[in-house]
Amino acid sequence: PTFTEDELCRMHSRLACRGRDILARLDAAEADPLSVLGGRLDLDHLGVVGYSFGGTSGLKVLTEGPPELRRRVKAFVPIAADPFTSPYAWWEFVEYTRQVDVPLMAPIGLDDGVYPPESPWLSYRGSAAPAVFPVHRDAYHLPWGPEWPAMNDHRPYLAAFLALYVQQDARAVPAIWGRGRGSLSKWPEMASVRLRPRVEVGVNATAGGEP
Repeated sequence: PTFTEDELCRMHSRLACRGRDILARLDAAEADPLSVLGGRLDLDHLGVVGYSFGGTSGLKVLTEGPPELRRRVKAFVPIAADPFTSPYAWWEFVEYTRQVDVPLMAPIGLDDGVYPPESPWLSYRGSAAPAVFPVHRDAYHLPWGPEWPAMNDHRPYLAAFLALYVQQDARAVPAIWGRGRGSLSKWPEMASVRLRPRVEVGVNATAGGEP
């Protein structure tokens, strides 16, 4: 079923439905002793990551996807994502995203050029889940040569975020929630970082502790 007759949203919804198909394939591969993935996947702890249009498709997975998929998702990372999906106006979209109940990291470039750098915060500020909003210096939505660099240096802290919430690895707490050397807030490529709120992660780790 389509979310709306608006063609853009119909495409978002169709892409979101693929989450169910991808999960079925991964379940089959994990159970197949002849597969290179056989016995190697933890499909009860998944992260949903999407860039630009894919970020909003990931949102559809979390809000409208099948329950058996949604319950497995432990983290969501929309990168430089389409912030406002029609038919929602910007003042309505935040009500829609309140449904996001998993930890969220939404990076964007200060000079994205497609979406304003404030859009992730405006889009997801209503969610009660732990949320991180990094804004990169001098990063554009798409690479156009040395003068227009893409946002491609986000991988280390994205990996730390997924390790923390998908793998429940408390060693990543200082990298995301810390304030000291080596933390996301001290990353030299960051123009700004919003952290909200600090929450307990893992067995004996409290997010927000100093490294």
